[in-house]
Amino acid sequence: MRERRGQWGELIQIDGSPHDWFEGRSENCTLLVFIDDATGKLTQLRFVKTETTLAYLHVLHDHNCSLWCTRCLIQRQAQHLSY
Repeated sequence: MRERRGQWGELIQIDGSPHDWFEGRSENCTLLVFIDDATGKLTQLRFVKTETTLAYLHVLHDHNCSLWCTRCLIQRQAQHLSY
């Protein structure tokens, strides 16, 4: 068994799980999950019709945008605190 990564964001594991998530009340779909390796926290969840490269790219785009925004906020707060 390998050790977890040392810091949040170093490795994000992704996986898709097709299932009857809505117990017959809707069509079967796939849950795409992004999990941070260091913390085990879920970073993105998305229901999609099928597990495709394009579906992953859409979630990855949203994931990267949220990471970028978080990084900008952290940098702004650090700059504000240094004055």
